Amino acid sequence: SGLLHEPVNQSGSYKPGYESSDHDKENQKEWEFVTWADMIEYHVGSLNLSASAAAIMNTGLHPSPFHDTLRALALKDSLEIVGIKGVWKTTSFTKEEIERGTAIKRDLDQTMCRTLPECFDMSWTFHLKPSLYYDQLHF
Repeated sequence: SGLLHEPVNQSGSYKPGYESSDHDKENQKEWEFVTWADMIEYHVGSLNLSASAAAIMNTGLHPSPFHDTLRALALKDSLEIVGIKGVWKTTSFTKEEIERGTAIKRDLDQTMCRTLPECFDMSWTFHLKPSLYYDQLHF
């Protein structure tokens, strides 16, 4: 579709950093797409997924191309083209945000929850006690 301007340019293993066995290396596919929309339309769309397929997405605390409304809409459109329901999972608050009392809903999460058909809203994590965070890296 070309509507997303952020290059994906992924090639090689589907599991970066994964120690591949000889069997995995023989069966490893390579792919490269210019945009997220192309990746969804040409790779994900070719997977022959069931009619009830859904893509649960989140960019966490990493930079995201979806702050741009056109890119967010292109993501939504490409998912609709291939018949996959888009679900945005909001980013849980960090232990530090909870401890400092600075946890607020992220703009990106609010935008994507309005854009995609479904939202898995994790904002309830604001009410967790910091002592309940078992994993300090993956929240």
